Amino acid sequence: MKAKTQIGVVRNLRRGDEGSTSNIAQAGKRDQILSFRLELTDATGDITGYLQVEMRGENIAGDVAEGDRVEVEVHKVRDGIVATKSFQNLTTHSRVYVRGRSIFAFITFAIFLIVFFTILYFILSGWIDVNHAIKTFERVHPQ
Repeated sequence: MKAKTQIGVVRNLRRGDEGSTSNIAQAGKRDQILSFRLELTDATGDITGYLQVEMRGENIAGDVAEGDRVEVEVHKVRDGIVATKSFQNLTTHSRVYVRGRSIFAFITFAIFLIVFFTILYFILSGWIDVNHAIKTFERVHPQ
């Protein structure tokens, strides 16, 4: 099924960011948000309606300004808001899109998990004596 395309003018453009807590891998990161009202018009230029459009992601590439004419593919509507990952700016002839999370961030997180679970394994299997480590620390750093 092909997505429906809507062409209109950007109104009430807002940019911001929001903390992402959707999963542990993204905790503490901030998602960029780009939202605007898409003013729909007929062939004579009369306003026929509006769509609320929103983009969210770690990094939004491309540029859009108030009054730009854009083409948005409507894939998913959530609570009356068109959630999109990209659209075409017809005024500047450029694409505005959400860039994905970097592979570097994924690899760093994977290494962190491996180290964490390796240490946890050694603690639980008795290879590392936590009580001995605490007593040694208390002896070296008396209160």
